[in-house]
Amino acid sequence: MILSGKMDQVTLKMSAEDVTGRMGLGWIGQCMQHFGIEAMIDQVSPRKSGSNREIAASRKMMAGTLSLIAGAERIEDLEVLRRDRGLLNRMGWKEMISPDTLREYLYVKRNGGRLRKVNEALVAKAMRKSPEREFTYDIDATYWDSEKDSATYSYQLRKQYSGLLGFIAEMKICNTADFRTGHLPPCKGIMNQIRKAVQQAKSVGKRIAAVRSDSAGHSNKVFKLCDEESICYFISLKKNEAVQACIEALRAKDWQKLEGLGSGGGTGSGMGRDRLCDE
Repeated sequence: MILSGKMDQVTLKMSAEDVTGRMGLGWIGQCMQHFGIEAMIDQVSPRKSGSNREIAASRKMMAGTLSLIAGAERIEDLEVLRRDRGLLNRMGWKEMISPDTLREYLYVKRNGGRLRKVNEALVAKAMRKSPEREFTYDIDATYWDSEKDSATYSYQLRKQYSGLLGFIAEMKICNTADFRTGHLPPCKGIMNQIRKAVQQAKSVGKRIAAVRSDSAGHSNKVFKLCDEESICYFISLKKNEAVQACIEALRAKDWQKLEGLGSGGGTGSGMGRDRLCDE
């Protein structure tokens, strides 16, 4: 802010408005409400016996989501937002749930399945609204350290948890997810998530045109599934001396440009058309 007048002509007064540095979270929250997230959550997790005294599941999950967006690293960090009157006013809430309330909600196993249904409904709605007819699906596993008893040693030789995450590249959204302990192999669950992504797209009259994965996706079952669904697949692997020797032995005329990386000869996957490959 630039004050154009003289400082002796400026008067500072205390504002009665609750304005804080987290007001942007209110805008994000209202965007989520406008998209219909609250209605979706409450549809799969209705109040027991229609009681209005029970806190709605949507209010619990919205609070947890906003806390994560604000940079929370643990459930207790929700207390920071609970004390922010400006944010609460912006959201139209009289109060925000406590960390214990959120913890108890997440502890109920069936709520995890309900939230998975909500995520699938959100993905389907986003796909339906997208102008794209074909999508690129990226899948990869991520790991993080933990000292909890349920954490297990991963291939990185550290106690960890793992998340297998799938993303629709064109929309930059996570459409599939599995939470796992660290000792499970990175490839576990990839087939199921690809099938789920394919079904999500089909449910709105669209399709997955390309799948991209690291070496965890190097599987004949994955290749067969992609071939059956006419999906282009791109799997990255470590360089192999035998394969490298074969490539180096190829003559220049043996290489040709790849055409039509999308389905039906198109380029719906959004990938380049100038890659070289061995015929």
